Amino acid sequence: MTNDTVLRRLHALFPYESLEPQPMAVIDLAPAVPVKSSAATLLRAAGATGLRGPAVDPLELFEPARAIDEPVLLPTRALRIVLTALGVDPEYANGLARDSRPLIDAHVPPSRQHPFFTSDGVALPQPMITVGDWLEWLPHVRRASAAVDEVLRRGDDMLAFIASCADRIAGIPLFDPVDPPPDDSEEEGGADEDKAEKRLVCLAWRPGVPTPLRMAQHMEPSDPAERPHDWPVWTRPVLNHDAWHERHQRALQALTDRLGQPVFLTWLMVDDEVEQDGKGEGMESYVAHRWVAPHRHCAMFPESPLAQRLRQVIGAPTTEVLLDRLLDPALYADPFDVRAAAAQLLHGSGLDYVAFEYRP
Repeated sequence: MTNDTVLRRLHALFPYESLEPQPMAVIDLAPAVPVKSSAATLLRAAGATGLRGPAVDPLELFEPARAIDEPVLLPTRALRIVLTALGVDPEYANGLARDSRPLIDAHVPPSRQHPFFTSDGVALPQPMITVGDWLEWLPHVRRASAAVDEVLRRGDDMLAFIASCADRIAGIPLFDPVDPPPDDSEEEGGADEDKAEKRLVCLAWRPGVPTPLRMAQHMEPSDPAERPHDWPVWTRPVLNHDAWHERHQRALQALTDRLGQPVFLTWLMVDDEVEQDGKGEGMESYVAHRWVAPHRHCAMFPESPLAQRLRQVIGAPTTEVLLDRLLDPALYADPFDVRAAAAQLLHGSGLDYVAFEYRP
């Protein structure tokens, strides 16, 4: 397999904006209603708690892999949110959604499951799937759970609204094919002009290769917290960030020396409002090249679905081969700028999402 083929496959596997999928749309399925409104009525369903209101989490539709032109979501999280919006007690809804997790592998083909990369080193036990696949998955959940079926019987309009939001968001220009100018351009008014002339593109028209700033990924220290007991064994990391960095520091430095620019940066995030005692207190954060970030993930979670998918994409028979390949200089041919990406992140960046409200 040629390096060009591997690169095309890698770019197709991940979103354009960031390795960690960013929300394209946020759907409020239970917007707050005024107390005096006639719509403020009790929902009498299994486990109903009271008025529709802001206690229901918003439903997020995320940017998919570059090879896909449909928004994706986390299936059991989406189910929990819909059940809660329909009046089910949050804890009860969470249990129903959790019980549906095995039905993903049972009814969604592996090729239509998309591993979720997280910047903080927490491997989620479920993949992402498109909204269309999620709607096709729900009937299997309803057949397996009478409680879910009872609630979703009156959710047809809500599910149709979610589908319409997915269709609409796919055609809305949200992605910038050009990196923003340096911050110092704002002093001369250049940033405002560039913003006015910016030409955003929709999901299907995202560039095949991310811009140099998007070729870098923000990361946080790996989370040492215990995973829930019902999460798969592979979600427990085999090593933490410090162990990963110590083990591969020489290879990362050799790659940096060969490419002439860093592929991994560490900085100390310090709150300006907190008086420092001279000991450098603060929180470490990192920016890594787009292929270094999944290298850490695969070293931490060698049996994760993302690691398995990457082995298929790269043609690596083992995790060790995969890790070596992800640090191969031949895969770093696309322009990137980790330093500029770090500076941009400090000033805030990310995808601008669209907000929807469901009004039955």
